[in-house]
Amino acid sequence: MTSGRSPTTSFGRSSRASTTGSTTRPTRRSPSYESERRDHPHYGEIRLHFFHVDGYTVWGATANMLVQLLELTTDWELPPEPDQAVDADADLPG
Repeated sequence: MTSGRSPTTSFGRSSRASTTGSTTRPTRRSPSYESERRDHPHYGEIRLHFFHVDGYTVWGATANMLVQLLELTTDWELPPEPDQAVDADADLPG
């Protein structure tokens, strides 16, 4: 009899995940993650997160949720400093 739960690896992830697609996880200097610091006109200095996944860029609120999820469920840590500082009026992806 099974408990209905997937077996987990040492990272708390399903061991079945490794058999279905990419297992690359963002790391501190991973090409799939970057961040930048901007001066927001209403909120002051903010940090934006970007994840590059299968040709798409995930950013904004979705990227913020991914950062929180990765920190809570894996050994991934947010780099202490953003990769770059960007002017407030610079273009965003998309």
